[in-house]
Amino acid sequence: MNSITRPVIRALWSVLSVLALTSCGSVGGGHWYNTGFFRPLFGDYKKVEAIQIEPTAEQGERGQYLLAVAGCRECHNSVVDPASGGLAGGRLLEDEFGEVRVANITPDKVYGIGEWNVAEVIRAIRSSIDREGRPLSLSAHRGYDWMSDSDARSIVSAIFFEDPINQKVERRQLGGLERNSWGLFPMHSEIEGFNPLVRQGNKPAYGRYLYRHIGRCDVCHGDDHDKYQIEAVDDLSPLQVAAVDLFSPRVGVNSDRSIRFKTFLSTIGVSSLKSKRLCPAPERGFTVSDIDALVAYIREVQLSQ
Repeated sequence: MNSITRPVIRALWSVLSVLALTSCGSVGGGHWYNTGFFRPLFGDYKKVEAIQIEPTAEQGERGQYLLAVAGCRECHNSVVDPASGGLAGGRLLEDEFGEVRVANITPDKVYGIGEWNVAEVIRAIRSSIDREGRPLSLSAHRGYDWMSDSDARSIVSAIFFEDPINQKVERRQLGGLERNSWGLFPMHSEIEGFNPLVRQGNKPAYGRYLYRHIGRCDVCHGDDHDKYQIEAVDDLSPLQVAAVDLFSPRVGVNSDRSIRFKTFLSTIGVSSLKSKRLCPAPERGFTVSDIDALVAYIREVQLSQ
Protein backbone atom coordinates (compact mmCIF):
# COMPACT_ATOMS: atom_id res chain seq x y z
CA MET A 1 0.00 0.00 0.00
CA ASN A 2 1.54 3.37 -0.99
CA SER A 3 1.91 6.47 1.22
CA ILE A 4 -1.06 8.20 -0.42
CA THR A 5 -3.53 5.32 -0.21
CA ARG A 6 -3.05 4.62 3.51
CA PRO A 7 -4.01 8.13 4.78
CA VAL A 8 -7.08 8.11 2.50
CA ILE A 9 -8.22 4.76 3.89
CA ARG A 10 -7.63 5.88 7.48
CA ALA A 11 -9.68 9.03 6.81
CA LEU A 12 -12.46 6.87 5.37
CA TRP A 13 -12.45 4.70 8.51
CA SER A 14 -12.74 7.83 10.66
CA VAL A 15 -15.79 9.03 8.74
CA LEU A 16 -17.41 5.58 8.91
CA SER A 17 -16.71 5.44 12.64
CA VAL A 18 -18.53 8.72 13.25
CA LEU A 19 -21.46 7.61 11.10
CA ALA A 20 -21.64 4.30 12.90
CA LEU A 21 -21.54 5.77 16.38
CA THR A 22 -24.18 8.36 15.59
CA SER A 23 -26.50 6.08 13.63
CA CYS A 24 -26.51 2.83 15.56
CA GLY A 25 -24.50 3.37 18.73
CA SER A 26 -24.07 0.19 20.70
CA VAL A 27 -26.61 -2.57 20.69
CA GLY A 28 -26.98 -4.76 23.74
CA GLY A 29 -23.74 -3.38 25.16
CA GLY A 30 -21.85 -4.42 21.99
CA HIS A 31 -19.60 -2.37 19.73
CA TRP A 32 -20.72 -0.49 16.64
CA TYR A 33 -18.60 -2.72 14.38
CA ASN A 34 -20.65 -5.76 15.47
CA THR A 35 -23.97 -4.24 14.43
CA GLY A 36 -25.98 -4.32 11.22
CA PHE A 37 -24.19 -3.98 7.91
CA PHE A 38 -20.91 -3.02 9.61
CA ARG A 39 -20.29 -6.49 11.02
CA PRO A 40 -19.25 -8.33 7.82
CA LEU A 41 -16.53 -5.75 7.17
CA PHE A 42 -15.49 -4.60 10.65
CA GLY A 43 -16.98 -7.03 13.12
CA ASP A 44 -15.93 -10.08 15.11
CA TYR A 45 -16.16 -13.57 13.66
CA LYS A 46 -18.75 -16.12 14.69
CA LYS A 47 -17.88 -18.53 17.47
CA VAL A 48 -17.05 -22.11 16.54
CA GLU A 49 -18.82 -25.23 17.65
CA ALA A 50 -16.99 -27.27 20.27
CA ILE A 51 -15.36 -30.57 19.31
CA GLN A 52 -14.13 -33.28 21.63
CA ILE A 53 -10.99 -35.39 21.25
CA GLU A 54 -9.61 -38.26 23.27
CA PRO A 55 -5.84 -37.70 23.32
CA THR A 56 -3.65 -40.75 22.77
CA ALA A 57 -0.07 -41.22 23.94
CA GLU A 58 1.09 -41.00 20.33
CA GLN A 59 -0.83 -37.78 19.81
CA GLY A 60 0.62 -36.28 22.98
CA GLU A 61 4.16 -37.16 21.93
CA ARG A 62 3.59 -35.68 18.48
CA GLY A 63 2.11 -32.55 20.06
CA GLN A 64 5.12 -32.00 22.31
CA TYR A 65 7.40 -32.29 19.30
CA LEU A 66 5.31 -29.81 17.30
CA LEU A 67 5.26 -27.30 20.18
CA ALA A 68 9.02 -27.15 19.74
CA VAL A 69 9.54 -27.32 15.96
CA ALA A 70 6.61 -25.04 15.12
CA GLY A 71 8.08 -22.36 17.40
CA CYS A 72 5.25 -22.34 19.98
CA ARG A 73 7.61 -22.70 22.95
CA GLU A 74 10.02 -20.23 21.45
CA CYS A 75 7.36 -17.50 21.19
CA HIS A 76 5.09 -18.26 24.16
CA ASN A 77 7.84 -19.07 26.65
CA SER A 78 7.28 -17.30 29.98
CA VAL A 79 9.17 -14.02 30.37
CA VAL A 80 8.83 -14.35 34.15
CA ASP A 81 10.47 -17.78 34.32
CA PRO A 82 12.13 -18.55 30.94
CA ALA A 83 14.02 -21.55 32.28
CA SER A 84 10.76 -23.33 33.06
CA GLY A 85 9.79 -23.64 29.40
CA GLY A 86 6.20 -22.88 30.39
CA LEU A 87 3.85 -21.37 27.82
CA ALA A 88 2.85 -18.38 29.98
CA GLY A 89 3.92 -15.80 27.39
CA GLY A 90 4.48 -12.12 28.07
CA ARG A 91 7.04 -11.23 25.38
CA LEU A 92 6.49 -7.87 23.69
CA LEU A 93 6.33 -8.17 19.90
CA GLU A 94 5.31 -5.90 17.05
CA ASP A 95 3.08 -6.91 14.18
CA GLU A 96 0.99 -5.23 11.49
CA PHE A 97 -1.34 -3.80 14.16
CA GLY A 98 1.37 -2.45 16.50
CA GLU A 99 2.74 -3.76 19.79
CA VAL A 100 1.31 -6.91 21.34
CA ARG A 101 2.09 -9.17 24.29
CA VAL A 102 2.40 -12.89 23.53
CA ALA A 103 -0.49 -14.71 25.22
CA ASN A 104 -0.46 -17.14 28.12
CA ILE A 105 -1.57 -20.39 26.46
CA THR A 106 -1.24 -22.68 29.47
CA PRO A 107 -4.45 -24.40 30.67
CA ASP A 108 -4.85 -21.85 33.49
CA LYS A 109 -8.56 -20.99 33.70
CA VAL A 110 -8.03 -17.37 34.75
CA TYR A 111 -5.20 -16.03 32.60
CA GLY A 112 -4.61 -18.89 30.18
CA ILE A 113 -6.85 -20.89 27.82
CA GLY A 114 -8.15 -23.42 30.33
CA GLU A 115 -11.77 -22.51 29.50
CA TRP A 116 -11.29 -22.80 25.74
CA ASN A 117 -12.48 -25.83 23.81
CA VAL A 118 -10.41 -27.73 21.24
CA ALA A 119 -11.99 -26.07 18.21
CA GLU A 120 -11.35 -22.60 19.62
CA VAL A 121 -7.66 -23.29 20.16
CA ILE A 122 -7.27 -24.79 16.69
CA ARG A 123 -8.88 -21.72 15.13
CA ALA A 124 -6.57 -19.44 17.13
CA ILE A 125 -3.55 -21.36 15.81
CA ARG A 126 -4.61 -21.62 12.18
CA SER A 127 -6.79 -18.54 11.63
CA SER A 128 -5.57 -16.08 14.30
CA ILE A 129 -9.06 -15.67 15.76
CA ASP A 130 -9.74 -15.99 19.50
CA ARG A 131 -12.61 -17.80 21.21
CA GLU A 132 -14.80 -14.66 21.17
CA GLY A 133 -14.27 -14.18 17.43
CA ARG A 134 -11.78 -11.34 17.85
CA PRO A 135 -8.77 -11.12 15.49
CA LEU A 136 -5.28 -11.98 16.73
CA SER A 137 -1.88 -11.31 15.16
CA LEU A 138 -1.73 -12.50 11.56
CA SER A 139 2.03 -12.44 11.06
CA ALA A 140 2.71 -14.52 14.18
CA HIS A 141 0.66 -17.43 12.78
CA ARG A 142 1.42 -17.06 9.10
CA GLY A 143 1.55 -20.48 7.43
CA TYR A 144 -0.30 -22.38 10.14
CA ASP A 145 -3.58 -22.05 8.23
CA TRP A 146 -2.77 -25.25 6.29
CA MET A 147 -1.52 -27.19 9.30
CA SER A 148 -3.24 -30.59 9.21
CA ASP A 149 -6.21 -31.32 11.48
CA SER A 150 -4.23 -34.16 13.05
CA ASP A 151 -1.23 -31.97 13.90
CA ALA A 152 -3.39 -29.12 15.17
CA ARG A 153 -5.23 -31.50 17.51
CA SER A 154 -1.92 -32.96 18.69
CA ILE A 155 -0.69 -29.49 19.63
CA VAL A 156 -3.91 -28.75 21.53
CA SER A 157 -3.65 -32.06 23.39
CA ALA A 158 -0.08 -31.26 24.41
CA ILE A 159 -1.04 -27.75 25.56
CA PHE A 160 -3.87 -29.04 27.75
CA PHE A 161 -1.44 -31.45 29.42
CA GLU A 162 0.90 -28.57 30.31
CA ASP A 163 0.99 -27.25 33.87
CA PRO A 164 -1.33 -24.24 34.27
CA ILE A 165 0.54 -21.02 35.09
CA ASN A 166 -1.40 -18.26 36.79
CA GLN A 167 0.45 -15.40 35.08
CA LYS A 168 -1.48 -12.44 33.76
CA VAL A 169 -0.66 -11.04 30.32
CA GLU A 170 -2.37 -7.90 29.07
CA ARG A 171 -4.42 -8.79 26.02
CA ARG A 172 -4.80 -6.45 23.08
CA GLN A 173 -8.30 -5.93 21.71
CA LEU A 174 -8.56 -4.58 18.18
CA GLY A 175 -11.60 -2.48 17.32
CA GLY A 176 -13.30 -2.30 13.95
CA LEU A 177 -10.96 0.37 12.63
CA GLU A 178 -7.66 -0.95 13.98
CA ARG A 179 -8.10 -4.39 12.50
CA ASN A 180 -8.73 -2.87 9.07
CA SER A 181 -6.00 -0.24 9.18
CA TRP A 182 -3.95 -1.94 6.43
CA GLY A 183 -6.63 -1.85 3.74
CA LEU A 184 -10.27 -2.15 2.82
CA PHE A 185 -11.11 -5.74 3.74
CA PRO A 186 -10.30 -8.03 6.70
CA MET A 187 -7.44 -10.44 6.03
CA HIS A 188 -8.27 -13.16 8.54
CA SER A 189 -9.61 -16.27 6.85
CA GLU A 190 -10.51 -19.81 7.76
CA ILE A 191 -9.77 -22.93 5.75
CA GLU A 192 -13.00 -24.85 5.43
CA GLY A 193 -13.20 -28.61 5.36
CA PHE A 194 -10.69 -31.30 6.29
CA ASN A 195 -6.94 -30.59 6.31
CA PRO A 196 -5.25 -33.96 5.76
CA LEU A 197 -1.80 -34.83 7.03
CA VAL A 198 0.81 -35.18 4.29
CA ARG A 199 2.28 -38.69 4.27
CA GLN A 200 5.77 -38.73 5.77
CA GLY A 201 6.77 -41.42 3.27
CA ASN A 202 6.55 -38.82 0.48
CA LYS A 203 9.63 -36.92 1.60
CA PRO A 204 9.53 -33.93 -0.81
CA ALA A 205 5.82 -33.32 -0.15
CA TYR A 206 6.20 -33.76 3.60
CA GLY A 207 9.29 -31.54 3.54
CA ARG A 208 7.30 -28.79 1.85
CA TYR A 209 4.63 -29.14 4.54
CA LEU A 210 7.27 -28.80 7.28
CA TYR A 211 8.96 -25.90 5.50
CA ARG A 212 5.82 -23.83 4.94
CA HIS A 213 3.27 -24.86 7.57
CA ILE A 214 5.19 -26.15 10.61
CA GLY A 215 8.71 -24.69 10.72
CA ARG A 216 7.60 -21.73 8.58
CA CYS A 217 11.07 -21.40 7.07
CA ASP A 218 9.56 -19.39 4.20
CA VAL A 219 8.99 -16.43 6.53
CA CYS A 220 12.71 -15.65 6.23
CA HIS A 221 13.98 -17.74 3.33
CA GLY A 222 11.09 -17.46 0.88
CA ASP A 223 9.79 -20.47 -1.02
CA ASP A 224 9.73 -22.02 -4.45
CA HIS A 225 7.19 -19.47 -5.70
CA ASP A 226 8.16 -16.00 -4.53
CA LYS A 227 11.94 -16.40 -4.17
CA TYR A 228 12.43 -13.42 -1.86
CA GLN A 229 14.94 -12.80 0.88
CA ILE A 230 14.28 -11.01 4.15
CA GLU A 231 16.74 -8.98 6.17
CA ALA A 232 17.54 -10.93 9.34
CA VAL A 233 18.68 -8.89 12.34
CA ASP A 234 21.22 -10.25 14.82
CA ASP A 235 20.09 -9.22 18.32
CA LEU A 236 23.65 -9.50 19.62
CA SER A 237 25.26 -7.09 17.15
CA PRO A 238 24.31 -4.40 14.62
CA LEU A 239 24.84 -6.96 11.85
CA GLN A 240 22.18 -7.28 9.16
CA VAL A 241 22.36 -10.07 6.61
CA ALA A 242 20.08 -11.37 3.89
CA ALA A 243 18.58 -14.77 4.64
CA VAL A 244 20.12 -17.41 2.41
CA ASP A 245 18.13 -18.46 -0.65
CA LEU A 246 17.98 -22.16 0.20
CA PHE A 247 16.68 -22.97 -3.29
CA SER A 248 19.64 -21.45 -5.12
CA PRO A 249 21.71 -24.14 -6.87
CA ARG A 250 24.82 -22.05 -6.22
CA VAL A 251 24.53 -20.92 -2.55
CA GLY A 252 21.57 -22.94 -1.30
CA VAL A 253 21.17 -26.55 -0.19
CA ASN A 254 22.78 -28.14 -3.23
CA SER A 255 24.35 -31.60 -3.41
CA ASP A 256 27.60 -30.31 -1.90
CA ARG A 257 25.97 -28.36 0.92
CA SER A 258 23.20 -30.76 1.97
CA ILE A 259 25.33 -32.56 4.58
CA ARG A 260 26.42 -29.23 6.04
CA PHE A 261 22.80 -28.08 6.15
CA LYS A 262 21.71 -31.26 7.94
CA THR A 263 24.50 -30.83 10.50
CA PHE A 264 23.48 -27.21 11.05
CA LEU A 265 19.85 -28.15 11.79
CA SER A 266 20.70 -31.09 14.04
CA THR A 267 23.28 -29.39 16.30
CA ILE A 268 21.28 -28.19 19.32
CA GLY A 269 22.93 -25.92 21.87
CA VAL A 270 25.73 -24.63 19.66
CA SER A 271 25.16 -20.89 19.26
CA SER A 272 28.66 -19.56 18.55
CA LEU A 273 27.96 -18.96 14.88
CA LYS A 274 26.10 -15.79 13.88
CA SER A 275 23.93 -17.87 11.57
CA LYS A 276 22.72 -19.91 14.54
CA ARG A 277 21.82 -16.77 16.46
CA LEU A 278 19.84 -15.53 13.45
CA CYS A 279 18.07 -18.82 12.72
CA PRO A 280 16.03 -20.48 15.50
CA ALA A 281 15.58 -23.77 13.63
CA PRO A 282 18.58 -25.66 15.07
CA GLU A 283 17.37 -25.12 18.64
CA ARG A 284 13.93 -26.53 17.88
CA GLY A 285 15.11 -30.12 17.66
CA PHE A 286 13.98 -31.38 14.26
CA THR A 287 14.30 -35.13 13.96
CA VAL A 288 16.73 -36.64 11.46
CA SER A 289 13.88 -37.90 9.28
CA ASP A 290 12.24 -34.45 9.20
CA ILE A 291 15.55 -32.81 8.28
CA ASP A 292 15.91 -35.35 5.46
CA ALA A 293 12.41 -34.41 4.26
CA LEU A 294 13.28 -30.68 4.29
CA VAL A 295 16.38 -31.37 2.20
CA ALA A 296 14.41 -33.62 -0.18
CA TYR A 297 11.90 -30.81 -0.79
CA ILE A 298 14.56 -28.14 -1.38
CA ARG A 299 16.58 -30.40 -3.68
CA GLU A 300 13.49 -31.36 -5.71
CA VAL A 301 12.73 -27.68 -6.30
CA GLN A 302 16.34 -27.07 -7.38
CA LEU A 303 16.30 -29.95 -9.83
CA SER A 304 13.04 -28.73 -11.36
CA GLN A 305 14.41 -25.25 -12.10
